[in-house]
Amino acid sequence: MKHRNGQRPPGISQLLPVLLVLTCWTKATLQFYPRPGNDVGGDTFEGDIRMASSNALDDSYVVGVVEFRPELLNMDIRVRTERHYEAYRAMVLGEEARLTDIIVFPELTLNTLSDPVYVPDPLHSPVPCREDSPELLSKLSCLAAEARKY
Repeated sequence: MKHRNGQRPPGISQLLPVLLVLTCWTKATLQFYPRPGNDVGGDTFEGDIRMASSNALDDSYVVGVVEFRPELLNMDIRVRTERHYEAYRAMVLGEEARLTDIIVFPELTLNTLSDPVYVPDPLHSPVPCREDSPELLSKLSCLAAEARKY
């Protein structure tokens, strides 16, 4: 099957997940925002940049932004959503994301306008993560809790 541009349509192996870390921990950055375990003394930076997420005592957070190419819309929506969720899961739990506290994904790559996701009223202080729930929001909430991400 060929795409309208003559190429094969993108498959799951071509989703092109790229994690872009927006905060660059250079020597200058670390002088203004020191992190435990990082040595910024002297003329050269030889610090072991801490590869762990921030904690409540840190003054800043590390944000990652994901570029994600979704599957084509011509497949079953449940199959497409599950493939995309598994790709998201691999990225969130992957080594590249370990440094991040917050990961931002593009809109409409897990669902489409024709399959909206129910979002509970925040006034009721819901915790969407329910291990037994097949709902997408619940699965994402559990993934965030597992990876310790916002």
